[in-house]
Order: sequence, then structure tokens, then C-alpha cells
Amino acid sequence: MARAEIETPLYIGTNGHVVALDPWTGVELWRTKLPRCVGMGAIVSITVKHNLLFAGASGRVWCLDKRDGRVLWQNNLPRLGYYYV
Repeated sequence: MARAEIETPLYIGTNGHVVALDPWTGVELWRTKLPRCVGMGAIVSITVKHNLLFAGASGRVWCLDKRDGRVLWQNNLPRLGYYYV
């Protein structure tokens, strides 16, 4: 597979963070600590749509700009608990 075929970074979520990696080199492009992410080792689920990255953890959802990891908004999902999202 040609390098040009993979332009999208690899996004991972772990321990209350979202990280973008270069898929060819593994070099970290950016890292964001999710504000108010509760608990050590919080599992973070990730969904990408257009230029937005959605991260869910600890009963909350965050929307990040996938280009730089900046948090755009957060929803605390009131009355749903602090579990996996």
C-alpha cells in the first residue's frame, strides 16, 4: 500500500486521553486529556465523522477537532451514570 493511500492519522483512546499517531511512523501528532474524565485507566471509545472526532468515556461524550485535538464541546449525559459510552 502506498503511503499516499493512508493520509488519516491513527486515533487511539486510553486512560482518559485521545492520541493521534502517524500510521507509518508511530510518531505522536497530538494528545488531548479529556476534561473531567473520571477514573484511572478510563476506556475511551472513538468515532470519527468528517473533521470531528467523538470520544466517549466515564459516562460523557466529547467532540474534538480531529486536526489538532482541541475540545469543541462536552456532554455529561445527565442521569446515565459513569460507565462505558
